[in-house]
Amino acid sequence: MLNWWFALFGFVASLVISFIEKLVLGPAEITRHVSVIGGIPLTVTLTSNQEIGTVWSLILLCPQLAVGFRRLHDVNRSAWWGAVPIPLLMARALCTMAKNTLDIGGLSGLLTVIIGICFIGAILMIVLLFAWLCERGTVGDNRFGPDPFAVDPL
Repeated sequence: MLNWWFALFGFVASLVISFIEKLVLGPAEITRHVSVIGGIPLTVTLTSNQEIGTVWSLILLCPQLAVGFRRLHDVNRSAWWGAVPIPLLMARALCTMAKNTLDIGGLSGLLTVIIGICFIGAILMIVLLFAWLCERGTVGDNRFGPDPFAVDPL
């Protein structure tokens, strides 16, 4: 139950911070810069006016991972399952960046296929993780330790 309160607190605090940022700093601005380095055009996209939300996300990153990993242990799953979407999303981002910045004739279609596979894989893993995070914890002891809600007979 504590996991849900933590998630609710983080969500509500993020909404409040986002509202305050938009109220005080104004809407986020998107700036695009195109530069050429060594004959390769590079596109950089920067967003501004989100500094407070970014800091808040970084502050909550480790506690959110710890709560998620502990919850996976509650349902008798390894915490490593929580890390599976990370390389898929990183591969998707790298392929998207390569496709947008490099003009490679034959590789463009291959990169599009890799982007799609990585995106679908990451979405499926995230859905599976949320399903696991929402199921009831293991009744009794599991391989990660004793049941925290078990009644200890005196």
